[in-house]
Formats: sequence, C-alpha cells, structure tokens
Amino acid sequence: MGEYFNQAQDKNGQVIYKYNQEQSITTPPHLAAVFQPSDSWQTIFWDNSQGHTLRVGISSPQSDPKGILFSALGASEFMENDFEFIREINDLGFTVITFDPFGQGCSDRRHPDHRYALPKPFTEHGQDIAEILQEIVHPWKNEFCPDGSLVGLGKSQGANHLLHALHANPDHGLDRLILGAPMLGHPAFTRYGRFGLVTPYARILELSEVFRSSVSPADQEYNPGKFLKSVPLPLKYNDPRSFQTEDKARRRLRFKWIRENPQLANSIFTSGWIRRAFEGCRTIQSPEVLKQIDIPTLLLKATRDQIVCNPSIELVHAKLPNSHLIEINGTHDLLMEDPTIRGQVIQASADFVHGKMDHLLSPTRRHANDDHPRADSTPAHSESEHQDLAL
Repeated sequence: MGEYFNQAQDKNGQVIYKYNQEQSITTPPHLAAVFQPSDSWQTIFWDNSQGHTLRVGISSPQSDPKGILFSALGASEFMENDFEFIREINDLGFTVITFDPFGQGCSDRRHPDHRYALPKPFTEHGQDIAEILQEIVHPWKNEFCPDGSLVGLGKSQGANHLLHALHANPDHGLDRLILGAPMLGHPAFTRYGRFGLVTPYARILELSEVFRSSVSPADQEYNPGKFLKSVPLPLKYNDPRSFQTEDKARRRLRFKWIRENPQLANSIFTSGWIRRAFEGCRTIQSPEVLKQIDIPTLLLKATRDQIVCNPSIELVHAKLPNSHLIEINGTHDLLMEDPTIRGQVIQASADFVHGKMDHLLSPTRRHANDDHPRADSTPAHSESEHQDLAL
C-alpha cells in the first residue's frame, strides 16, 4: 500500500485507502517562486456522508473578500496545481475554496495503487459538492462575506460534477457558474499512441474485449466478473508529465509535483472510470436535467481541446436556459496555458461575475480572441459587440 495510505472501509463496507494526514506536501524548490501558496492558505480534512475523507483548501485575499469562488477540479488534478491561479483570484478580491475529489490528491482512494482513477458514480461526486457547499462554503460565506457573491467554477470533469450537484440540489446557493473546457461529451475518435491509428475509442472502451490483456488490479477488484476489464486510454493520456497544454514549460509542472510527492499521482484511467464518465455525460446532456439549471452560466470552450467533445459543449449551451459560450484559442487545460490565454480566461470570468456579459446570456456564441475566427459559418459580429468582450 505504500507509506501514504491506510486501509479502511466506508459506510457501505467497501474497502478504501485513507491518506495519511500527517504526511505533508512538499513544494519543489524550482516551483516555489510560482506555486507558493498564499499566506492565508489552509487545508482541512472533511468526512462526507459516505464515509470518505476529502481534503479541502481555502485561500482568502488580504482584504475583506468580495465573494467566494468554489472550484471543482478536473480528473487527475490536485489542489497544488492551482496555486498560481488561486493567488490571481485572491488578487481580484475573492476567496477560493477547492478540494481534492475522491480518488485524487490527498483524498481517500479506492485502491492502494493510487495511480488508478477508479470509478465512482458522478452523482456521488455531485453529492460531495453539495455537502461541501452546505457544510463548509456557506458557513464560511455567512461569517466572512455575507453580502458577497458565490461563484462555482468547474474544470473539465469538475464541470460535470458541478452540474450533477446543481440538478440534484436546487438549494445549492450558487449565484453564477463558470465551466472551463467542461467534460460534457467525449470525441468519437482518437489517435492511439505511437501506432498513429485513429480508432473509435468510445465504442472500444464500452463494448470490446480487444484489450482484455490489459487487466488492471483496480478494475478486477472493483468490478469482478465483468466481461470488460481494464482498457487504458491512449498512451498520451497516461504520461504524468502530459498536461494538455501547448506551453512546453508549463507542461512539465505536474510531473515535478509528482516526482517529489508521488502520493499525488493519478494517471491511469481504467475502463470502469470511462464507463462512469460516459454515464455522467449522457445524464447531464438530458434536456430534463439542464432546464432545471437556470443560474447565469459561462461556458469556456477551448478551440483546440484534445480531451472533450466541443459539439457536446455547444449542445449543452443550447439547452441551458441562461448560458453564454465563449471560445478561447487554447487547449484543454486553459488555466495551465501561457499567461496570454490564462489572462483571457480570468478576464472573461471576471467580466461575467461582475455582470458585464448579462446582456449576452442567450444561445449566442462570441469569441474571446478576434484573431482566431471560428471554422463554422456563423456571421461575424459587429465591432461594438467585440468591444464588449475585449480581453
């Protein structure tokens, strides 16, 4: 099991591996200048109703906060990845509250080999979010910024979890919602590893026994007797150094964290996880689900996204009654891109939070960067409309 985890059981009697809370996370010296947490940064370990312990982080600005940004991380992420972004949000006057989802970072895992991303229904992830909002976020807001706004931010898989939470818990209390490169669907085809083969991996992952030889102990333990064993994602997704960004210097940051903190690793996506992801995407695309989520929502679509399916984002945008879509000329990890792209994301988010886009909240698309027009035939917007979104 390694030195970081102790075996335990949750309330359903399932074996879990609890992170040793006495272990500290080390900031690599060569990252300290950029990724040092703010002076107010603090972490707590919180128990959910299922008997899982999750790590929660809170960082506040130096002055009285204007509001709270509650952030839900993507798959395989951990809170330390966001230290730079968290400081930037603190500089805008907002407290940031975030957490390591179950199976990631320093939260509980399902398997002693913590590299495996084991399945958990997205509805349960959504329930974790709802409970954190109720037990941590709202009490914090009531004490320190009762008149401030409460904004939800979901990145990739975290966006899907947030939507599940909002659908199942209409008293969530969020004022606005930002979804960055949201995982709302998967591409039908992908290029497989070093062989360069383009394969319909969605069908392969769900139905085929071609990869039966790639059995992982994680799937064997969690799903005994199922005909479909472990099917790893294409090789490029299993490299812990591979953040999906074109900024080569930033691409190596995650590997540096893991090299000094191996307990943070979470890089092998099993077929069980993929099945849960497909279930979560299908559920959240349902019109019956989306029509109940009516708070102002900003969708940030990465035009060169390698992970999620952009047509699915557009489909969800059309069904969300109070949403706005902006296209950012970047790759999947928008907050790990170069400062120009990251600055566009932060500026667009700030304008949205302050109501500067409210007149655009309709099924209408706009561009964050006029230098990179869409490939579709949507008519160009007027100069005045572009000025409204100057980033």
